[in-house]
Amino acid sequence: MIYFQTRYGEIYDCVDFYKQLAFDHPLLKNHSFHSQVHSFSVPKMMANDGSSSNSIKIGLKRGCPTGTVPIRRTTKEDLIRAKLHAEKYGSKLSSNLAKVQPAVVRTISDPNQKYDGAFSTISIYNPGLVHDHQYSSGQMTVKNGPDQIQVGWTVNPTLYGDNNTRLLTFWQASQTSCFNTRCPGFIIVNSKIPLGAIIVPVSKQGSGPKYGVNFRVWRDPKNGNWWHFLGPDWRTPIGFWPKRLFSGLAGRANYIDWGGEVLNLPGMRGPQMGSGIYPDVIENSKYVAFSFNMGITVEDDIQLDARGIETFSDDAAHYRVSDKGFFDGRFRHLAFWGGTDLVA
Repeated sequence: MIYFQTRYGEIYDCVDFYKQLAFDHPLLKNHSFHSQVHSFSVPKMMANDGSSSNSIKIGLKRGCPTGTVPIRRTTKEDLIRAKLHAEKYGSKLSSNLAKVQPAVVRTISDPNQKYDGAFSTISIYNPGLVHDHQYSSGQMTVKNGPDQIQVGWTVNPTLYGDNNTRLLTFWQASQTSCFNTRCPGFIIVNSKIPLGAIIVPVSKQGSGPKYGVNFRVWRDPKNGNWWHFLGPDWRTPIGFWPKRLFSGLAGRANYIDWGGEVLNLPGMRGPQMGSGIYPDVIENSKYVAFSFNMGITVEDDIQLDARGIETFSDDAAHYRVSDKGFFDGRFRHLAFWGGTDLVA
């Protein structure tokens, strides 16, 4: 088997497309997917005047051979952390042990509004944590009922054993939920960018370049599968969640949010979110984490700037969000978010 070892010591095996964990899911046993399943026409994004994001590096220098996908090799330490993660958190959405604290711009509930996807450019940071049982993320969420899909970046030592900033993929279908491919379901198609890949470099407070990644979740109207894209033009496919996994997201979404999220345990001081700076104190992209190019996909694959939205923070004393609306042709719809509970 071909494999690659990164400079961080991680080993990625090039696994046959048909042997990836996704196909262990009972609903995908009799699948008809193939390794070139992403060869279709993806709608172009609406025009903007450019991105403030500088070049970043994600994924392997050399991709896996055609017909294979990169899967991070599991170590004994990974298994121990996975067991600990399950014991501490269970599902991050239902556990009474862990507390998820978002600071987001979100769509307002409207039974007549449905979505076929969302997109955003998210600034990349490396927030500080107090304890390894916490995480901090910059992300985007697409949801309907009990189902949801989240993409973005995260710092999560419990999952990875380090404090690097990595690609985030989380999904929930009814009572089943997991990060990346910790459980079967998400089908990887990209031969070069593995789930959970380290993102470098990251933005720093103050002067210096700011880095961001374009993220997109899109529902294929032909078959209802939900795709995860990133890259300069939002058109690099990472993989997809088959429609048959879901109940709520077997159809269109009815909720979207953009912003930051942290997870903490009771009685523990919380981690930083984004750059750790409150957006309502300093509204400046040199210092504060932000999401821009925030938009939605509606019927007939029409791309629109985010609209019909409100701000929400679960803990406004420590984590805040500021929606700037349509800012200009470069940033389009822009929101700042972040904060900290590191200082008493």
